[in-house]
Amino acid sequence: MIELKQWQRAEIRILDYILDCVAETGTTPSTYEIAKFFNLRSDNAVRHHLKKLREQGHLTPSHRIQLSDKYEITIELAHP
Repeated sequence: MIELKQWQRAEIRILDYILDCVAETGTTPSTYEIAKFFNLRSDNAVRHHLKKLREQGHLTPSHRIQLSDKYEITIELAHP
């Protein structure tokens, strides 16, 4: 069994949340929405995890949250 570190589990949960939002609304959530969903006081932790997800190829290397081609869809972040 592979043991995941706490930050790796957080990244998996954030990626799952992003995928769920895309499936439900057709758009990716904002960093604020992700922080609010996970009861985080700041979106800096979210930005850190998004950076790691980009490095792993799950998100594109852009300033908006955008899924990589691994997921065969591209969704732009909706601006409130």
